Amino acid sequence: MKKYVLTIKDKETLEILYDLNIVSYVPKLTDKTVFVRTTMTPEQLMELEGVLHCRESSVLKLNI
Repeated sequence: MKKYVLTIKDKETLEILYDLNIVSYVPKLTDKTVFVRTTMTPEQLMELEGVLHCRESSVLKLNI
């Protein structure tokens, strides 16, 4: 599994990501940045409605 940081458009997009069960962390500062852990490729993530930007995360470990 890889970790990605997504920039999303709105709360509806966040709900889609929650439904896919791939959200690992949502920072309190903004609801437009979401950390996900998934086997999906960046291209597949970008195809999801409302995902504006995707990059691989350099965060080594997320404590949830």
